[in-house]
Amino acid sequence: WNKKNINQKLKFAGFEIEPEHYALVVTDLADNVLLSLRSETPSNEALLNDPSRSFIWTVDRIIEECSGKLSALRVNYLGISIGVPGIVDIDKRIILRSDPFMLKNFCYGELFNDRYGVPLFMENDANCCAWYQNTRTRNTGIQTSITILTKNYGNRNQNRYPGNYLNSTGIGLAITCEGRIQYGKNYS
Repeated sequence: WNKKNINQKLKFAGFEIEPEHYALVVTDLADNVLLSLRSETPSNEALLNDPSRSFIWTVDRIIEECSGKLSALRVNYLGISIGVPGIVDIDKRIILRSDPFMLKNFCYGELFNDRYGVPLFMENDANCCAWYQNTRTRNTGIQTSITILTKNYGNRNQNRYPGNYLNSTGIGLAITCEGRIQYGKNYS
């Protein structure tokens, strides 16, 4: 195996999941985008009072919806990465808090480990944006940055996610220093 051969075969599938929509991007190690799509996030009205089961159901449906397109690329995936709004402990693989999904201390690590045939990782959505910027600028000498992610939650469907805030703005911040994401106390 040579490095060029490995780089041509291995791909990354990255999802951003929000209550109303999700996005999928597949890239190779050279930053070539092989697939990009955006669709409505599936929801199950019967599970709205159980945020953990609702989130599991949603991730399962999204992976199921995208599996045909992912398989059609005929590539080997290193893993699946999912960006979610909230505070994510990447070491213990726990969503400590995600207000849009009403999750607290949701241990996704064991639950999703190899559930789809490859490792699955989750990260705060703003940090995912910063990781992407790090990848794009890795050969430019830019290694320190601040990434600000804002989202308008004003059009939120209150029936799908009761109890969540309306007419608000979510703000995420990621700091990169010397090419590494800086995590705050308790990953906040």
